[in-house]
Amino acid sequence: MEGSQYSSKFDQPDNIQKLIFKLPYNMRERWRRVVDDIMELQRRPVKFDDVATFIDRETRIASLRKDLGELENGYGHPVWQGSTDDHAQEFRR
Repeated sequence: MEGSQYSSKFDQPDNIQKLIFKLPYNMRERWRRVVDDIMELQRRPVKFDDVATFIDRETRIASLRKDLGELENGYGHPVWQGSTDDHAQEFRR
């Protein structure tokens, strides 16, 4: 890669873009914010390591959501939806 500004073929923008287009739309939206921070605040090009870090973080967040944030009642619904107490009824409104 003589004369290339990229230390790896994985760091080339076309290769990063191909990888990002395989992500779901909502993740691509969040990725755009990460890219903006890197380019505007850190004043450097995006690297493959940035993509890997982003995907690791998104995966960790998704697993936390399953473990902590969205407790399900066994039918795929949040626990509070199946509740009949007054507080849960107010919350649903």
